[in-house]
Amino acid sequence: MISRIVTFAIKYALPLVAILAIGYAIYRTQAGKPDDQLIAPAITPAGVSVGASAGAPASAPTGGATSAGRVAGSGVVEPSSEVITVAANSSGVIASVNVTVGELVSKGQVLFSLDAREIASQLSTRTAETAALQSNSEVARAELRDKQSLLALYQTIGDERAMVGEELLKRRGAVDLAQSRLLAAQAQVKSAQSAVQQTKTQLELLTVRSPLDATVLQVRLRPGEFASVANTSNQAALTLGKTTPLHVRVDFDEADVSRLSLGQPASVSARGASGAAVSANFVRAEPVISPKRSLTNAADERVDTRVLQVIYALPADAPKFYVGQQIDAFVAALPAR
Repeated sequence: MISRIVTFAIKYALPLVAILAIGYAIYRTQAGKPDDQLIAPAITPAGVSVGASAGAPASAPTGGATSAGRVAGSGVVEPSSEVITVAANSSGVIASVNVTVGELVSKGQVLFSLDAREIASQLSTRTAETAALQSNSEVARAELRDKQSLLALYQTIGDERAMVGEELLKRRGAVDLAQSRLLAAQAQVKSAQSAVQQTKTQLELLTVRSPLDATVLQVRLRPGEFASVANTSNQAALTLGKTTPLHVRVDFDEADVSRLSLGQPASVSARGASGAAVSANFVRAEPVISPKRSLTNAADERVDTRVLQVIYALPADAPKFYVGQQIDAFVAALPAR
């Protein structure tokens, strides 16, 4: 009897329990699955037309031109003078830094200076050597005057029999020798003066001055650090630029250049602040189509893309822009041919 019950349970009951368990698992899986029904969004995303299907993806615009007859570009904010990288004329230890970030500096104002003790000592030594050579030159000049006086005295004697011809030749030779010594001494003085002037120039070059009226943008210098002419870190030690007015350098795809209306103002907005666009005036267009350097990670981005760079001036009353800030720009497009 017991064996019949066990046999019935194995043959019929266990498969029935397994089927019920599988059905329950399927039911729980379907009940917990999220609703994937397509629902139209409350706000139509940018790039999707009103009549388009809600689930259809937005079509990527060709190049940078928009359907509203504008050409789009991206760029960065830069000083009107562009960014000027200031570096030392020679390598050395920084003695002092005389400016701070954001400070307005005038042309010729001291920015920083290097340790000048070695060059100053060389200047003192060469100045002393020049003074000694000038003394030697004066001695040679005095000797020449003496030799010339003796020669003149011999030449005033009317009777040639009163003097020996050999003595007259010696006096003339002494005058020529004295003249040669004077010329050599004068040449040494000039050489020493040139060395002194060169040392003064080297001493002056240790003090770096501003090349124009500008604003200090970055300072990566500290007293005691070693400033090298061969900058291997590719970081500017000190940068300047005219920030009044600010310019934007916009890259337009070469495919849109034929539609670009040069000379027209551009609508410029900071990246992420499209609602605060300002009108920027046209300044110039670079005469060279250059490879694009700033990639946007778009699906259709190509490394070999080339762009036309156009410069626009931001208005003085524009919201706060910062040098190096990314911007978006839109310019009126010419009618399509």
